[in-house]
Amino acid sequence: MLNENRGSDNLKRQSRRRTLLCYLTLCLFVFLIFFLLLTKVFHYHRIKYDNQTISLNVIKFRLSLIQCGQSVVKQENLYKIIQQLPELIK
Repeated sequence: MLNENRGSDNLKRQSRRRTLLCYLTLCLFVFLIFFLLLTKVFHYHRIKYDNQTISLNVIKFRLSLIQCGQSVVKQENLYKIIQQLPELIK
């Protein structure tokens, strides 16, 4: 009985950690977007970006995120696990 309670408490703690991590990540992204918008609004005369430069920066950022994700998947062998998942579910 005592071990079952410990396992349950451990699962609750893990769930809370995941939830906290999700909220923290969301808050960081919102803060980053808010900061970038404020920088753009209040320092518009200093920032001389045209639409093409901004879109190129967004594309470069997106490509770097994709490359980062691909390297993590390759390093952690997640691709093999993902391929085996349908077989494990059956």
